Amino acid sequence: AQYFNLDNSTNDATGHIRLARTAGTAFLGMEIAADAKHGIRFLTTDGGTLTERLKIDQNGNSTFSGALTATKSSGLAPLTLVSNPANQVADIGGEIIFTATYRATSDITPVARIKGSRENATANNWAGKLTFHTSPGGDSPSASTEQMRIASDGNVGIGTISPATPLHVYSTANDVLKIQGADHVRVLIDGTDSSEKSLNFSEAGSLMWKLGMENIAPFEAFVIKNNDNGAPQFIIDYSTGYVGIGVDPDGV
Repeated sequence: AQYFNLDNSTNDATGHIRLARTAGTAFLGMEIAADAKHGIRFLTTDGGTLTERLKIDQNGNSTFSGALTATKSSGLAPLTLVSNPANQVADIGGEIIFTATYRATSDITPVARIKGSRENATANNWAGKLTFHTSPGGDSPSASTEQMRIASDGNVGIGTISPATPLHVYSTANDVLKIQGADHVRVLIDGTDSSEKSLNFSEAGSLMWKLGMENIAPFEAFVIKNNDNGAPQFIIDYSTGYVGIGVDPDGV
């Protein structure tokens, strides 16, 4: 084998490879610098000062500076993040970490991240989840907190790591959901003919009250009831407009 050895020729203990051309007095091109502290660094310039664009440290970790563009002539242009440990463990995958400076000294801390990972440690089970995390803020950097996840079954959880329905929201705040508009604000509950369309109020998973349209005759009636399939305590017949409290409306 043949090798090209580059000894450092400057006082910064760095070996340099410079690919360049000269435009007047300006240096246009790229420099590759290798040293014990940074591993290898790639720097570019448009005629001014060399600026570091990519750094690979001695542990194989890479730092990229600038915009990243993935290009493909057809189809999707994927960005693949690979985690490949030898053993089967949960919560492995890839993540995108967003950072920012948090004080005048230019200290950098993560402020948010998106993580795609395995849901379990079962062999040959590829169930995956996508989680979204944010930093809680404050005077010092802190670990990010999961705020939302999309589970392998497609359920979305906000404030919960175990979403049981297509949208599952959990919060200790009094106001959990706010729907706001500039003019008319409507909430639409749309179902098939003769199906139940209702709001259900429960305690510890047990139904307490149901408000909406029945899935038993008369199907279009509006009811208030404290059971699932039994008689309602309050009913408005859709066709006649008659009201019944404790009894079916019969026009009396």
